[in-house]
Amino acid sequence: MRNVILSVFAFLIVFSCKAQNNHQQQNKVNNMFETFDYDKFEKENEKYKDPERSDIYLLGKGREIWASWRDIYEIPSYPYFYLIYKEFYEHPNQPSSIKEKGKYFGDISLGSNNGVKIEKWYYFDEKGKLIREVDEDKKFGKFSYNDVLKFLDNQKDINLNTGEGRNRVKIEFYNSEKLNKKLWQIKVKIGEQYGVANLPGDKGMRYAQDIKSYYLDGETGEIIKGKKLSDYREIIPNFTKTFPDL
Repeated sequence: MRNVILSVFAFLIVFSCKAQNNHQQQNKVNNMFETFDYDKFEKENEKYKDPERSDIYLLGKGREIWASWRDIYEIPSYPYFYLIYKEFYEHPNQPSSIKEKGKYFGDISLGSNNGVKIEKWYYFDEKGKLIREVDEDKKFGKFSYNDVLKFLDNQKDINLNTGEGRNRVKIEFYNSEKLNKKLWQIKVKIGEQYGVANLPGDKGMRYAQDIKSYYLDGETGEIIKGKKLSDYREIIPNFTKTFPDL
């Protein structure tokens, strides 16, 4: 009886480990060559098409895909806070072959390359050979994107366990190796959109949304505000326009 119990216990441990590894593998971008048959994908996922946008597929639990012959944007299921991107070489009358792939962080919006590249990115030639591999995490300081997420979770702007709020944040990373400066800019949408007065020439209603911002030092995680932001003027785009009083 004791041997049976031990066998069942061992099986449960192995099963648990395999399930965890499969879950991690599902969300891992690897360096393997791959092809993409858009026609086949479209037929197999017809029922998941967004009624309002036929190029977007709603697969449930927050997972969404924007697909074409040329590239794929995938928002994984909750609670993940990144976007997977794949670009392909287009080949007439045959599946497209991978050109590059990796993950974006900070802008969970389909069809947008405005996020920050994270983890490893892989680049291939048209014959499928891996020609370059870039570790994008090397550019970050001691205060990484995972620390940014923990900060936002502590501020109650997002929920790391459920993924709540991931579509309300936009995060950018500025750095300069020469100046040894790194900075995170975070914008969080608050509340709901509201109508605003139309400008001359507008054909429809214009909308706005309240936003709060954070600036965090990329090495220490210190909240940077007021005159201290002037120390980062060299790496913040359009600094004078954004902060005319500094």
